[in-house]
Amino acid sequence: MKIKEKFLILVTAVFCFTLCACSNNNQKISEKSEIKTYETSLVEKSSEKTEITIGITAPNPDINGFISGFNSSNDSYIIKIEDYYDPDGTVTEMQNNLKIDVVSGKSPDIILCESSIFYYTLSSKGVFTDISEIFSENEILPNIREICTESDGKIYRVPLGFSVTTGITKAENGAESCEIFSYDKMNEIMNNLDSGTMLSGDMMSALYCTKESILCDFTNRKNLTCHFNSSEFAKALEFYSKINNMKYEYSEDNASYVNGKALIYYATLCNAINIYTIKNDVFNSEDIVITPAEHTRLTLNQSIAILNSISEEKKQGAFEFIKYVLSDDNVNTETPIWFPITESGLNICLNIEVNSNGKYEYSKLTNEDIEYFSDYIKKVNHESFFDYTIKKIFEEETERYINGNCSAKECGDSIQQRTTIYLDEQK
Repeated sequence: MKIKEKFLILVTAVFCFTLCACSNNNQKISEKSEIKTYETSLVEKSSEKTEITIGITAPNPDINGFISGFNSSNDSYIIKIEDYYDPDGTVTEMQNNLKIDVVSGKSPDIILCESSIFYYTLSSKGVFTDISEIFSENEILPNIREICTESDGKIYRVPLGFSVTTGITKAENGAESCEIFSYDKMNEIMNNLDSGTMLSGDMMSALYCTKESILCDFTNRKNLTCHFNSSEFAKALEFYSKINNMKYEYSEDNASYVNGKALIYYATLCNAINIYTIKNDVFNSEDIVITPAEHTRLTLNQSIAILNSISEEKKQGAFEFIKYVLSDDNVNTETPIWFPITESGLNICLNIEVNSNGKYEYSKLTNEDIEYFSDYIKKVNHESFFDYTIKKIFEEETERYINGNCSAKECGDSIQQRTTIYLDEQK
């Protein structure tokens, strides 16, 4: 082939490649234009919506999912997060930053708050909007309504869910053997525990539940007072000390509730899956008894509360968002870690089919179990709450007692003094 012919072929190839590249580039420009137009339309659509802000002091995957779903399905309102969370800060610091904004009138429209001194402090200042009508319209469980109703008869928060902490033992041991929130009874059980039998196969859970119980029982969260300097607290402290000093090595043998090596299973009930597992795996389908509901604790997930400063238009949007959160369509049936707070939602949650023992065989609670646990759960009306500052005070002072550096009375008096100062600062 002549050089001239080779040159023409090369020029032709380059020309064709350039045409192809230009064509592709034009297509990409067109695609980018379409994407830009689409993004612009989204921005324009968002700008047409009324913006409602929600203040958050801790990560919560549940609320992120609710916000995303609401924003994509609602044509009138959009929820945006004002993040007070600081991974390098303490929970108290983050809550205080939000509280300062609320009190100064610079707060978000709604906030997500834990059931803690933080919430009750703000509630006592009258900064929240009454949302009783939402409870009336959405068949909220009676025990949740009772817990969320404040002393003025109004309701200011909607929990995202709840769990129940209780004690479970074999039926032959008797219900009195799992009264984990009765300090007299638990001290008696500890004193008479058979040799070779653990109080629980998981003493960390036992210790945590007891600590949570004590903090709840001796702090009045609604009027911000406490009574750690009481004879009843001395009994609680005795039990807590015994649990704390119990040494053991975890093994399948001493963790077994079936063969009597462990007495009480400290359970957190939150869905059909863990109820099924407790009954069929932990207790091998044997008959069980549970701490009576009137002596059991209920823990609320974080709650949504609407600020009084919100405009009437935004208030309606906040109501729509809460109703969206409470919808049966949003009940988590894949990985539930909380019971829903509505009658219908609880029924859905208790009817989830359970993957048994890692096999591809699915079972569900019997109708008898569903009826029993539904009735039991709805009777629990004693709320646990958690405050990091009071917890720290309790741990510091009880360590002195456990190490023999002070008496029970001195320990109680010290916790009372320090906690009272802290609570007074919150009023």
